[in-house]
Amino acid sequence: MALRRFGSSLYRNTVVASKDATVEMVRDYRDVFVKMGKDAIANPIGATLKLAAAIGFGYVCSQAPDEYSFESQLMDANSDLIECAGVHSAKSYDYIQPRMELRGQGRLAFLYLGPINVVYSKPYRDELKEFSGTWQPWVEGWMWTYNHVMDVGYMKHWPALEQAMEDYDIPEDLA
Repeated sequence: MALRRFGSSLYRNTVVASKDATVEMVRDYRDVFVKMGKDAIANPIGATLKLAAAIGFGYVCSQAPDEYSFESQLMDANSDLIECAGVHSAKSYDYIQPRMELRGQGRLAFLYLGPINVVYSKPYRDELKEFSGTWQPWVEGWMWTYNHVMDVGYMKHWPALEQAMEDYDIPEDLA
């Protein structure tokens, strides 16, 4: 009996609530959609361009890399360097190892900006060394964040990481 009440309560609180919210949203935006339809009939070229821009922006945002992709590429790059065991590019090693150290300390931070994502390092504030997880980036200001940017990702790529790993298995003295 209690399970039946829980199931009906769950149904009422989730399915019915989300259905009601969707109906309310459609009701609220009905005038907007009607106006968009009338504008599309009046100016089909402009409406087509706006729709194409919206779809393009949506696609680019959906292709933005995430925190998981950066960390997995970073771990793969570190594994590749370990496999080379002493016969690797110093440029690649000098790029990967500080980021691995920051990752281990929990100081890599991600800023999601729609189509692009930024990886930067968080500092330890003197008064918060033991509680570094409470640091808030907006307190320090934008210039600090700009100076500590590690990589900017777009379209499922992290260009600085990929560039650092080009020819990672060829030492500089052989290149």
